[in-house]
Amino acid sequence: MLTGGRLPIPAAIAPVHGFSIGGGCATTSMFAFIATAPFIITEELHRSLHEVGLSLGLVMAGAALGSTITRHLSHVEKPIRILMAANRLSITSSMLLLLVVTTDAMMVWNVLGLVFMFAIGAGAANPISLSLAFHATDAQRTDSGAGLYGFLQMAVGAVCTLSLGLFANPALATACVLVTATSLSLFANRVAMSAVEK
Repeated sequence: MLTGGRLPIPAAIAPVHGFSIGGGCATTSMFAFIATAPFIITEELHRSLHEVGLSLGLVMAGAALGSTITRHLSHVEKPIRILMAANRLSITSSMLLLLVVTTDAMMVWNVLGLVFMFAIGAGAANPISLSLAFHATDAQRTDSGAGLYGFLQMAVGAVCTLSLGLFANPALATACVLVTATSLSLFANRVAMSAVEK
């Protein structure tokens, strides 16, 4: 049932669960590209093997840049707004990547550019998700909250990597997994925020 235009809140989902799931889906979903990068770069983009390392370095640089942006914006902007903007950046870039793959328009610059933008969103979302998850945890259960967040991050990464095997095409697999994960992240964060504001 909707109240005041907000999403319905399942009783079993506490804010800490929502922010932990949202954080995991926003960040460790990057494992999908990390796992398929050798195949995408060498087999689909026909580039040399050493460029795989460069592409993975670009992903890490994007995540670091996103985290740096969050650190600077957190002084002037509400954390939840930064988180929502980061989620939207990641979901937009992953959807554009899916469009590029399905229209057979893959080139080095657009694939790596979109993955870089995705990584910026993921890097920006991570510290905010972690902070909000901790704040949503009872003060006496902070250790449990940290453990839950870490567990869900790794679980999401494992599921995203495992899901790649459902597709024959590595690039299509990556794009579909990223779109699904970022959509779940956006939904989970919105549910958690609605629960906090209740």
